[in-house]
Amino acid sequence: MTFRELIPFITTFLLLSSNWVHSSNLPPDPSTKKPPTTTANFEKVDGIQVDVLTSLHCADCYLLQHFLKQHDFDARVSVTFRPVIVWPSWRNAGAIFETLKALKRSDLLDAAYKKQIPEGNQPLSIEDWTQWIIAQGIEEDTFLQTLRSAAVNQELENTHQLRRQWGVQQVPAIIVDGKQLLLSEQLETPRKAITLIDSSVKPQPPTP
Repeated sequence: MTFRELIPFITTFLLLSSNWVHSSNLPPDPSTKKPPTTTANFEKVDGIQVDVLTSLHCADCYLLQHFLKQHDFDARVSVTFRPVIVWPSWRNAGAIFETLKALKRSDLLDAAYKKQIPEGNQPLSIEDWTQWIIAQGIEEDTFLQTLRSAAVNQELENTHQLRRQWGVQQVPAIIVDGKQLLLSEQLETPRKAITLIDSSVKPQPPTP
């Protein structure tokens, strides 16, 4: 049995065990300054913006987004998934990620992870992605126009600046409300990530 054929079984085992596989390390960026991190609870505020730095190349990221999407967070918690591009070979996957978000087709992200992960760091070409997108029922012209749009490029640039600001060198990583950086070795499991995010939200006062 080939590795590609084993992927569904490996993924099922990891989901059931809720354990991380080794996170994807990114090459060092000497221009960044990494703020101090801690495993302490986040500062408690009324609203929480959670930025999840991810990549379609990363199996850990797939597991984390699966659990985060399934969890019923407090209504004040806003979770945004942001594709990181450090290796030039990750550019296409990042662009596809943001394009699906712009097209309001985030429902296809699970399938996009499953398409890219078996290829490892070997990027799929835009032509390969285009054929895949067409098979999902999206018109080619609509896809390509969105892919090349200023809005998609701006989102990729925003994430790049966020990564540099926090000195993130591996994915997945979670930035909570611009105050706290959590890396995979701190989180231990996706369920612990959920627990930490939940703990950052003050209980709602009782309704009179």
